[in-house]
Amino acid sequence: MNVLPSVTARKGVKARAALGKAFQNYFERKEHLNGSALVQARYNHSREYKVSIPDIAAFEAGGCIATLTNTFPTAYWMLAYVYSHEEVLKDCRAELSTITTTKIAENGITVCSIDMTSIKSSCPVITATLQEVLRHTAVGSSFREVTEDTIVDGYRLKKGNTFIMPSNIVHTDPNTWGESTKGFDHRRFLKTQEKKSPNPKAFRAFGGGSTLCPGRHFATTEILAVATMFIARFDIKAVGSWPSPIPNSAPLWAQVVQADLEFEVDVTARKGLAGKYEWGFHLSESRVVLSMAAEDLEEGKTE
Repeated sequence: MNVLPSVTARKGVKARAALGKAFQNYFERKEHLNGSALVQARYNHSREYKVSIPDIAAFEAGGCIATLTNTFPTAYWMLAYVYSHEEVLKDCRAELSTITTTKIAENGITVCSIDMTSIKSSCPVITATLQEVLRHTAVGSSFREVTEDTIVDGYRLKKGNTFIMPSNIVHTDPNTWGESTKGFDHRRFLKTQEKKSPNPKAFRAFGGGSTLCPGRHFATTEILAVATMFIARFDIKAVGSWPSPIPNSAPLWAQVVQADLEFEVDVTARKGLAGKYEWGFHLSESRVVLSMAAEDLEEGKTE
């Protein structure tokens, strides 16, 4: 509420200042030149507009919330759900094999290459799996002001009140998702001749309307890239049992259940990849729109 935050939010203000100072030291020592293309592009863009390094550092401290708060736990849950279901892992690997190119180098090493962009256009099971993961783990809410008295399913929404739509409630409604709503079905979002895909407006992982997440395509690419690298190269087994998401573990600013459960896993090179392998992952340009919200269906028609 910005009421004497140094007093009412002392711990948060102190932590934010410490993080900003760490970013400032990072940029002043030019360590970002060894960092990702993203952090370099963000830094260069700000400097072009004469933004000072302390201000850039402050922006990055806030930017971490947008770039990491939801993408990291979603990637975590994607791997957990895929590796804890043998059929899902098998289907995902079968799809990846169709977009993986291989060649034998002069030194005898098998070089495998995957174009991450192809996942959006050629791997419907993998993308549907991500949507199902988000259906189980998204816990954000959309807020709307009621501008006119309205009757919805017998309930009167009075003008001036606030209407709250928790995504985890919408995502578990049997009227929309069927009696199997509590189960994990990695093919639920696939449209086939036997069944229709769920109503896209009922999938609220990235919000919708005026509050639709503007970075959903970037975040989706990040998550799919991380998951693909693991699925293609490694076998992962939990020591004990895989954890289940706990809805109330998400802080106020998060849209996805946090990965705050510690457990051990065994990570080994994927079985069946005997010999020496090298892997390459890259992104090519594409105008394919992956539908992660109802609005994307309209956007895809214009691409």
